[in-house]
Amino acid sequence: MLVPIGWLALLSLVASGAKPWWTSPELLEASNAAAQADPSPARCCFNDGDLISLRSGPNSFIGRCKDCVSPGAYPDMAVMHMADSKDASWPQWRVFNTCDGKIVLQADTGKFLGSSNNSAPSGTTNPNQVFVHVDDWHTSPWAKWECVDAGNGKIGLQADSGRYLASCNSCMPGASPNSVLVHATSVSEAYAQWTVVSSNPKAGKCTSTAPTPPPPTTTCTPSPSPPCPRRVRKAWTALTVNEKTLFQNALGQAMLRGFHHKFIEIHMDTDSGHEAHDCLFFLWHRRYLLAYENMLRSLGDEYRCITLPYWDVGTLSTKFATGACQYFPDCNPLLSDMGGLETGTDLGLGTYAVADKSFNAATCIRSQHPVTRNFCQSWTAYANKTCLRCIPRNKWAKALPPPDVYIENVYNQLFSSAPYDFTKVTKGVQYRYHNAIHGALSSTMGTFAAPGDPIFYIHHATVDALHSIYYKCVVPPNVDAKHSTVWPNPANWRPSSFSTSCSKGKRSDGTYIEYQPTDRMTMKLVGCNGGYVDVQDPSSVLKPFFDAIGRQTYAEFNNIQDLGANNSYSYDFGTSSLGVLATQCDKYGRPTASTLLESTASATEDPVDSREDQFVREMFLYCKSKNVPDDQIMERINWMQCVFHNECKQGVFDYTTEFQSSFGIQGPPYCYTTISRLANRTISIGVPGWEQVYSKHYTCQSTVT
Repeated sequence: MLVPIGWLALLSLVASGAKPWWTSPELLEASNAAAQADPSPARCCFNDGDLISLRSGPNSFIGRCKDCVSPGAYPDMAVMHMADSKDASWPQWRVFNTCDGKIVLQADTGKFLGSSNNSAPSGTTNPNQVFVHVDDWHTSPWAKWECVDAGNGKIGLQADSGRYLASCNSCMPGASPNSVLVHATSVSEAYAQWTVVSSNPKAGKCTSTAPTPPPPTTTCTPSPSPPCPRRVRKAWTALTVNEKTLFQNALGQAMLRGFHHKFIEIHMDTDSGHEAHDCLFFLWHRRYLLAYENMLRSLGDEYRCITLPYWDVGTLSTKFATGACQYFPDCNPLLSDMGGLETGTDLGLGTYAVADKSFNAATCIRSQHPVTRNFCQSWTAYANKTCLRCIPRNKWAKALPPPDVYIENVYNQLFSSAPYDFTKVTKGVQYRYHNAIHGALSSTMGTFAAPGDPIFYIHHATVDALHSIYYKCVVPPNVDAKHSTVWPNPANWRPSSFSTSCSKGKRSDGTYIEYQPTDRMTMKLVGCNGGYVDVQDPSSVLKPFFDAIGRQTYAEFNNIQDLGANNSYSYDFGTSSLGVLATQCDKYGRPTASTLLESTASATEDPVDSREDQFVREMFLYCKSKNVPDDQIMERINWMQCVFHNECKQGVFDYTTEFQSSFGIQGPPYCYTTISRLANRTISIGVPGWEQVYSKHYTCQSTVT
């Protein structure tokens, strides 16, 4: 609640237009006096991202003024006007270390607390006034505070002027005792001491390395938190409300602190992008996602155990096929949860640029959604404070799921034809499911600047999950690094002698410079000197997140369960169709005693996915009764679904020209090609009566022929 403080004098000044008390010559003169030096003060310590409140006295918390002075005057001035920090967000501060022994305090608006420095709101003339007004603390020393341990369980905050943040304490005649200025000369002064209130009981406390004085020495090492459990990535729909909120806030912090847009640079670099979208697509993106996950974990203690979620396409596609939903947002809440359906200030249809990649987008909506409000399109925009603060997107309210997300289609991407190998699964997933989602969402997601949209990481977690299913089902133990199940066959990637696919390029004699399993992946970004450097170069701001992985070569990323104690992870598929696929592998859809039992068990937990599994088993038996060979049945069912999607789900279409150009697409979507081949009779489903079996499970407003 609000503290009933005596603002009558201040209100009369505001109403009359007179200058406030803090601009008086006496206070300005006093503030210019040299601050008294504390002898060797002990320091206090925080983890990056600690959320704290600062209390002076028994019940007065410092906070950002929000309607504390009528009529809305001085909205971001720091005052002690809250009796309970849990009542609102404005007396809560997020702490970050600045790498030079100081800290900064971020308010709920995203701006930082700092002395006026004659750059705060209009009318401010005293440099010792304190406001929430700093956008970028890197270039604002007045926003950096040296945290000093007062020795009595409290702390002091010393500004760049040498003086301490303190309540006024009769600092000027007529001044409110609840005002806050940088005016105390020593941390020993009681009104310059603050009690740290936080859900983390160790916030502000350091680990002493000197057992006895003299001299007292303290290392600023935050007390360790309990270790995180092994990483498990879950479906977005399986997360609790609190887990979703935590992930959304982590994304916002990643943008605000300048890390998010640096990952876009990696994906946009020509050399990095060549490897990312070639025959080593899975392994390159696995390292990339793991570094991004490490970055999110570094943002604060509450984020330290976070993992990337994945998009449960099996459940999404089943709901769409059965008519339980009509559009992407109806079938799965991911797009709306990521701010894709917000209302606010819309920058409208136009050409946007993310990391210098220009493209068309239907909308860019500025709102207070945590995922979008801090978006910055490039490092230049971040440095110049010209961030978009919205993500260029298309209008997704009526976006349609592509047929490539159907579980039968996914099955054929993983197990297209025996013998299974790395080349087939890479082409299958990359050119079908992966490309289809990028094409369906388009806008930022339809370019190589796609990592600008956080949906990219959730989408690619699904791609990674599909490879993990393939690896579990297909790859034999102790396999050689160049075995066909884990390493591409370069010849299968080169349609002509002019192609440089699946290679680093050509030598002067025309021979290929082949990839090797022991090659270090190419991942580069813009370093401090303005040129492209490796992500682990000392000038790379992302170096700690890649260093934490401890691996760099392709062969080291084959198995997600073998990435070291701190980086190995798994996927929790629950009872979804992906979970059944991960269990049954290439036997998915073939009715056996065990699969029937599994169907009965899963039906009680996830009837939507169970319905899809039952359809596949019944159609498999029907095709078998029509003498279709077992190894062809799943592909025939896939063809049936292409027909169903074309005639009952608003059609099958080719990729747009813009998407093909910006994404380097090779060939049309699978179902588009299939429908064309069925139409010109180069292939035939060859299963008389399949329409009747299909219609028992899925209805269509038109006639399926």
